[in-house]
Amino acid sequence: MSFWFYWKILIVGGGSVLTKKTYKTANGLEIEADLVFWTFGNKLNNESLQNHFGPVLNVQGRINHLQVEGYTNIFALGDIIPIPEFKTSYHAVEHANVASHNIHTLETSKDPSKAHKSMKPTILCSFGPNDGVGEINGFVIGGFFAKLLKAKSLFIDIME
Repeated sequence: MSFWFYWKILIVGGGSVLTKKTYKTANGLEIEADLVFWTFGNKLNNESLQNHFGPVLNVQGRINHLQVEGYTNIFALGDIIPIPEFKTSYHAVEHANVASHNIHTLETSKDPSKAHKSMKPTILCSFGPNDGVGEINGFVIGGFFAKLLKAKSLFIDIME
């Protein structure tokens, strides 16, 4: 099993659903695989935002800042902001920490001072209770560490 992160696939050729296919990257590298998870290119669902916040949406349909422009009491977090980082719950929690700090600051009649800085990729993928893979702060981790961090509990204990 191999994992390829950050590769732009240009050409898919050969094979059928049950056989291996060849994938060609932007760098010209050919990768043969029998299973690929496509994890990009989704359409942003922002219809409700277009009705209420159309003037502050950028060309991608996202809100440019955690604090919505023109509003002192509305904040945006997670997938809807165009910060160049993975759109994961981990990053959304970090956005929420910054927003909550700034909301508290606003309540004390001060200007919000905290800004979110783009983070390196942080993601853990569990393959059952005993295996997984991930990337934390730019470092790829294998099954042993993924198992210690996530596979045993899937972070369910954090949600209780």
